[in-house]
Amino acid sequence: MSGTIDNMTFSDWVDCYITYDKDTKEYIAWDETQIYEIARYKTKEEARQAIYNYIECLNMVEK
Repeated sequence: MSGTIDNMTFSDWVDCYITYDKDTKEYIAWDETQIYEIARYKTKEEARQAIYNYIECLNMVEK
């Protein structure tokens, strides 16, 4: 990814927390520490949605 963090979209930022496991052919959604897996998915879009849901839950807890 090129550019600075100022040029990142929210989707770009979320994609930083997704990796691809070549062995299992799954996308892994990571928490904000990038230590814990949220879950594994067959598509990147599913992993992205899991992170959106995770962020939404964190926001609800903070309120």
